[in-house]
Amino acid sequence: MKKTLLVTLDFYPNVGGVAAYWKNIGERLPSSQWVVFAPLLQKGERELSAPYPIIRRALLSRFLFPRWLPLFFHILSACRAHHIERIIVGHILPTGTVVWILSALFHIPFIVSAHGLDIAAPRAHKRKKFLCSAVLHAASWVVVNSKATAAVVHGYGVSEKKIQYVYPAPSITPALLKESRGSPALPDAVKNMKIILTVGRLVKRKGHAYVLRALPGVLAREPDVFYCIIGDGPYRQELEALTAELNIGQHVLFTGVISSEEIAQWYTACRVFIMTPEDIEGDIEGFGIVYLEAQSFGKPVIGTRVSGVVEAVADGETGILVEQRDTSAIQREIIHLLTDVDFSQKLGEAGKHRVAENFQWKHQAEKLQYLLSL
Repeated sequence: MKKTLLVTLDFYPNVGGVAAYWKNIGERLPSSQWVVFAPLLQKGERELSAPYPIIRRALLSRFLFPRWLPLFFHILSACRAHHIERIIVGHILPTGTVVWILSALFHIPFIVSAHGLDIAAPRAHKRKKFLCSAVLHAASWVVVNSKATAAVVHGYGVSEKKIQYVYPAPSITPALLKESRGSPALPDAVKNMKIILTVGRLVKRKGHAYVLRALPGVLAREPDVFYCIIGDGPYRQELEALTAELNIGQHVLFTGVISSEEIAQWYTACRVFIMTPEDIEGDIEGFGIVYLEAQSFGKPVIGTRVSGVVEAVADGETGILVEQRDTSAIQREIIHLLTDVDFSQKLGEAGKHRVAENFQWKHQAEKLQYLLSL
């Protein structure tokens, strides 16, 4: 493996799929050949204890133009100090533009890692679309997290031969509870309830509202259902207002951001995992690690037939996919999985096996390590 610098806007202690992706991949690469370049920590945040160097710098200037100019010199300095032979761009804009210019001037090859929104959003802006296309074509490889993301990359005219797959894998698994000293207790209100669970950032695209709208119909058939929503985000106030409007507050809990151990406890307790995202122009569900996490606990999952979700969930085998925004179908499938226990267990066991066979960080890191050796 060649000495590699990862330049990413999203890294520990950030919460989310991309940050988890790089943390887990980095832990499984040769530490002597891996360096991370990431934004400055915020007040109160602690640095990750890692065997490889982590360089923290302010990425954008408030006074210079272009604003990314300091980033250029910071990355160049890091490359020289650590004898970098290859760069991975974790976000195509603006870091991809910087690395593209740096590569042209100093002949350092680079790889682009694409996750979904980062590559899809620029298509709506002429200048950003041009820059994305230029960066992608200049890259040695483009690493993607799903066929859906690969399709977006291919839409920029990038050859399929240049596109390589390094899938995400679950970060929260049953092993987390075994390794922890104690399991957090769930609220008394959910004991003996049939829990359905969603984990994800509270943004409109994730589709929490469709599940909430389906819940009154579910409760009419299954009055002992409880819906737990883990995560936080700008859409929380609207979701809480919708919950009150539907008069289902006693059956819904918004936990906000909680620890990984607590999330694992909810995965263990739930009967069904559900997340029903919709594709919005410029914003797609690149994959959906939470589906894999739920499946690693042997839980049946419900998703929507959009973008990367169709790879995270094998429809009819490890879970059920419905059309986006179809509240009636969401209601029907929740009731189906809650009442047909044998079918639910069959999906859960198949999902657990699929994750164990195909979505492990060790195997995915080996794929990237091979690319970095070429």
